[in-house]
Amino acid sequence: VEQLAVSPTFRDTVAVPLSGSVRFRAEALAADKTPVPDAPLDWSVRDSGVAPFDTAASTLTGLAPGTTALALRGPVTGLAVTWNVKVVAPGLRLAYARVGLAAGASLALDPKLTGAAGAVFGPATHVTWASDRPDVAAASADGTLTAHAYGRATVTGTASEASRMVRTMAI
Repeated sequence: VEQLAVSPTFRDTVAVPLSGSVRFRAEALAADKTPVPDAPLDWSVRDSGVAPFDTAASTLTGLAPGTTALALRGPVTGLAVTWNVKVVAPGLRLAYARVGLAAGASLALDPKLTGAAGAVFGPATHVTWASDRPDVAAASADGTLTAHAYGRATVTGTASEASRMVRTMAI
């Protein structure tokens, strides 16, 4: 065995969805690039509480938001690959898709992280908020939506531990 052919690429961080899986592939190759199917490959994961690896299915499953690493060692010393892995929630959910607030009124948005099937996994703790009309409505760092004037605004929350953002409307 001279090299390993792997996917996904190990040069970039691999995003694994919370409660979802990503398949990893590895093949041992001889010097002439022919497969060596009986070559022993050793898989290990740094933190199986974040994402355990199923060697039979060659899948890494996201259990908790966070980071870990998946390592693969070939039968020859020095023949190894390590993937940096980040488990992210596929979504961010708010209690409201649209709200109506009088000027000066406020509402707690209470963002939640959701898994691949939409199940709530807990609060989103690192959310950045933006408004297309901050003169009408905006959210503060703690997730409090405040209407400043009458009109319409789209407020967007982006969670660092989520792979998608969600929007809420202030009317």
